[in-house]
Amino acid sequence: MSAELAAGVVVEAGWVLSQDQLTQDHLLQGLWGDSKTTCRAIILDVTESNNTNLALRLLESSELWKMSETRVVIIGWTAGVKDVLLHHSLRNTVHGLYLALHDLAILTPPNHRDSRLRKVLPQEASNIEGVSVYRRCLYCNNGKADVQLIYHWNHTSPVQQAKGLFTEQFLNFMGHKFKIVTVSYFPYIAYKKDSESKGTTVTLTDSLDARLLDTFSHKLNFT
Repeated sequence: MSAELAAGVVVEAGWVLSQDQLTQDHLLQGLWGDSKTTCRAIILDVTESNNTNLALRLLESSELWKMSETRVVIIGWTAGVKDVLLHHSLRNTVHGLYLALHDLAILTPPNHRDSRLRKVLPQEASNIEGVSVYRRCLYCNNGKADVQLIYHWNHTSPVQQAKGLFTEQFLNFMGHKFKIVTVSYFPYIAYKKDSESKGTTVTLTDSLDARLLDTFSHKLNFT
C-alpha cells in the first residue's frame, strides 16, 4: 500500500477518544490531510469486538458525514456486517465496503511489544475459511439504504478479481422519497400552500423547476 499512497495516517481509535476535546479536535483535523486532496479512503479494523464502537465513534467525531465521497473499507467478522454498514456515522457515505472474514488459516504478524529487548512474540494462527465482500447501497431497499453481498471467496476456490466494488449509486433511486425545501420565485418555482399553518407542505404549480423535477423523477426513479 505504501508504494501507491501519497500519504497515510494510522489511528488507534481508543487512544484518540480518550483525549480531551481540544486534543481530539487537533488530531482529527490531521486525519483527513490537505483539504485539497481529491481522493480519500479510510480502512477500519473491527476484528476485535471492543474495536467496533470505538471505530464508529471515531468516524462520527471526525465528521465523516461531511465527506460523502470518501471510500470506507471495513475489515471484520460476518456478524457485524449490517450493524456497521448501516450505522448512523456512515449515513452519507456513498462508497462503503465490508470484508467479512469466515474461517482460513492466517498468521498474525510478529508482535514487537518490547522494542528495547527486541523480543519477538510468536505468531498466532486463526482459522478463516473465506472472505465475503458486502457493499453499502444507498437506495436498493425500496429507496432505503441496505447491504448487498457482491463477492465471496473461500480457500478452495481460485482468487478472482472482484469487479465493480465502487459503483455509481445515483442512476436509480429505487423510488426514494425526497423532502425538498422551496421558496416561491416565479418563473423558476411556483406553488400553492396546502394549508395556512406554519411549515405546511405545498403543491407545485407549472414552473421551470417543477417541470425539471417531474422529468428527473421519471428518469431517475424517485418521488
